[in-house]
Amino acid sequence: MLDPWWTLWDLIKEGLGWSLATAFAFIPNFGIAIILVTFVINTLLFPLTLKQTRSSRAMMQIQPELQRIRRDYRDQREEMQRRMTELQRKHGASPLGCLGPLLVQSPILFAIFRVLNDPTGLQGDLSPVPPGSALWEAIRAEEATFVGMDLGVSPSQIISTGIGAAIPYLATMIAMIAIQYVQQWYTQRDQVSTPGAERQKRQMQMFTRIMPLFLGFISWNFPAGLLLYWTTSNLVRLGQQITINWMDGRPEPPPAIDKEDKPDSGGTPSSSPPHPRSAKRSRRRKRRK
Repeated sequence: MLDPWWTLWDLIKEGLGWSLATAFAFIPNFGIAIILVTFVINTLLFPLTLKQTRSSRAMMQIQPELQRIRRDYRDQREEMQRRMTELQRKHGASPLGCLGPLLVQSPILFAIFRVLNDPTGLQGDLSPVPPGSALWEAIRAEEATFVGMDLGVSPSQIISTGIGAAIPYLATMIAMIAIQYVQQWYTQRDQVSTPGAERQKRQMQMFTRIMPLFLGFISWNFPAGLLLYWTTSNLVRLGQQITINWMDGRPEPPPAIDKEDKPDSGGTPSSSPPHPRSAKRSRRRKRRK
C-alpha cells in the first residue's frame, strides 16, 4: 500500500535534485542554484497561496455573520449548517482553505531537507543529484560553496573550527530569523479584528514570536544549504504577500452586525434571517390583536 507514496516521494526528491543540477549547469554556484530553485518552487505555488489568502480574508469578513447564524440557529443544527455553508460558498470562504498550500509545501520541504542533507547519497540513500553531473562532482570535491559557506555543513559543525569561519553561517541564521519576523509582522498587520477573536489573536501573536526563534534553534544542526532555502523562501513569500496586497488591497474590517438582526430585502442566504424568537413574539402579538 505504501509503494505509490514512496514512489511519489522518490520522484519529488529526484526532481529537486535534477532541478538543482540543471540550475548549477547554467550558473556553477550551488548557493545560486538553491536560490533559483526556491524561487521557481514558490512561484509555482503562488496560485495556491493567492487562493488561500483570499479564502482566509473572506472568512474574516463573514465572521460576524457566522457568529449571528450560530446564535440564532443554535437549536436548529441542520439549518445553521446549511446557512453557514451557503454563506461560505457565496463569499468564496473555506475554513480549510489554508490546507492546500500546506499539503503541497510539506512534502517539498521534507524532500528539500533530504536532498540538501545528503545530495550525493553518502549516508546510504540513493543520490538525488544525478551522479556524474557537474553539481554531483562539485559536492563530492567539497567545492559546492556559497559566500564562504560549505552548504553541506551545519553551523554546529563549523563553529568548532573558529568563530571566523562560522560568521557566514551565523549571518544566514540571523537573516532567516529576521526575515521570518518581518514576514509574520506583515501578515499580522493585515489581519483585521473580528468580534470575539481577541483571544485567538493573542495566541497567534505568541506563536509568531516563538516560531522564528524555534526554527533558528533547530537550524543550528541543519546544513547551511537548508538555511539558505528557508531564508530565500521566507523572502519570496514576503514579496508574494506584498504583491497580493497590491492586487487586492489590504483587508478591511468586517461589517458590524447589530444585535437586533434584520433580514435584508433580497432574502439571500447571506442576508440576516429573522431571529426565531423574534418571529414567535410577533405571532403572539398578532393573536392578542
